[in-house]
Amino acid sequence: MPDESARSAYLGDGVYVQYTPDTGQLWLMVSRPENPDPREPPKMRIERVCLEREAYEALTRFAGECWPDAGP
Repeated sequence: MPDESARSAYLGDGVYVQYTPDTGQLWLMVSRPENPDPREPPKMRIERVCLEREAYEALTRFAGECWPDAGP
């Protein structure tokens, strides 16, 4: 059953994000081809990674170390 309160956005580079308020999770999603044979029509699958608040905060700290001049 879809969550009507979920928010979604396209981040760029083929990455989408969805936030579900009932669980407090961010889901990062990308599409990947299942069959790399260019002679066949592509079959796509969605790969997802769940980021809870602690993982998101760790990611932003790491990004700040990598790109200290990027700003908020």
